[in-house]
Amino acid sequence: MQVFQAIGGFEREKNYRRFDNISVADWVEEEFPRGLYDLYFLPFAKSSLNAPDTMSVAELMQFFHFYFFGNPEGLAFNGTKDDMGTSLVQPINLLSGQNALVVVS
Repeated sequence: MQVFQAIGGFEREKNYRRFDNISVADWVEEEFPRGLYDLYFLPFAKSSLNAPDTMSVAELMQFFHFYFFGNPEGLAFNGTKDDMGTSLVQPINLLSGQNALVVVS
């Protein structure tokens, strides 16, 4: 769930320091659920005209942060069985609360 914390609580300098030297393709092999990558991250990497083997994880996290949290249509993605609030926002909020992060809506 560190990926959701990093996206939800995106801090440019912190995230770039930690993730900018890792390609999306390498990161998926090490730390990321493959199904989630195939469903969400790969299409977004390609739609932004970035190859997953050259795009950094920091760039992708920044893209997702602004897409999901800065776009009113961002959470209207039909990729989960339940609504996005139940499938994505509530788990992120729960984990954030457990780690003393505050979700501002």
